[in-house]
Amino acid sequence: MPAVNTGSKVLLTGGTGFLGAWVLKNLLEEGFSVRAAVRSEAKASVLKEQFSQYINRLEFVYIDDLTTPGIFDKAVADVEGIIHCASPLGGSDPDLDPQRLIGPAVDGTLSILRSAINSTNVKRVVVTSSVTTAWQAVPKYTPIVYNENDWNEQAVELVKAKGKEAPPFIKYAASKVLAEQAAWNFMKENNPNFDLVTILPGYVWGKILGGTAADIKGSNARLLNLLKSSTLANRTPEAMKAEWPIVDARDVSSHHVQALTAENAGGERLLSVAATISTQDAINLINANPIEGIVLPQSETLGDWIPNAEIANEKIQKVLEVTFRPVADTVRETVVGAIEAGWKQ
Repeated sequence: MPAVNTGSKVLLTGGTGFLGAWVLKNLLEEGFSVRAAVRSEAKASVLKEQFSQYINRLEFVYIDDLTTPGIFDKAVADVEGIIHCASPLGGSDPDLDPQRLIGPAVDGTLSILRSAINSTNVKRVVVTSSVTTAWQAVPKYTPIVYNENDWNEQAVELVKAKGKEAPPFIKYAASKVLAEQAAWNFMKENNPNFDLVTILPGYVWGKILGGTAADIKGSNARLLNLLKSSTLANRTPEAMKAEWPIVDARDVSSHHVQALTAENAGGERLLSVAATISTQDAINLINANPIEGIVLPQSETLGDWIPNAEIANEKIQKVLEVTFRPVADTVRETVVGAIEAGWKQ
């Protein structure tokens, strides 16, 4: 199917989030007009101030509950493309009912697709999925490489078996698996006049666009917590060997926009992961190019350490004709950006 035309109007959900804000920035810089779905005028005000130079191409639609049937009908009426970034974050609450993640993730995705099918203008929908839909973050005796043909059915089965007792990370992974599968099943069952692309980001690291240290969450917060002086003082060998399949926020946000415009991207799952590194690798990279005010242990090697799993990224590089930034740049940008936002080690 024809790809979305550069400069056309795009509906974006999740624009107030970390990744969504980067996607919004990319869309506006590439000349698109954007209708951002936000929960309130207060949320819109933040984006209006942040992207004031593009205010003539930025508008808002107020949607409190993405799962409400028909809630997107008017919002999609005159757009060519949709980027659906919004999805509930997992958090760390061990007692969280997994349905509080799974329900909104699945129903929110289906809600936007059902509205899109009634529009004659929509050409493509890009949905933010996750590396966790393909990658099973469990120890393996033999390292393996995950690609776009893999599905993390293990997470879904664990949540079915354990419910609230499943680890928080597994609950989140299950919600992303089921939401993405629901999207592909919808496409198969309804054969709409638009096509679908799903982007599967790794741990997204990078500078937050606006806000303070209190606004640093998700993957960034996990890295920064490991670099805290108190954490490093009690570090374990296992923590230093923790695996991070990462991607730069600047890269993966650009991938979302390119997925709109690349004609051959339609109907594809695309893993967006630059590399898999260890916590020790991150420390070594910072030590190689020190950051003022950051004190870390000496660089070390982990002997014959190799990740339990690698994430293939050849497909996205071929389909979208992209490359990834050096991991060292991503790690540095994340920490420097956090310091600028007020984070202290």
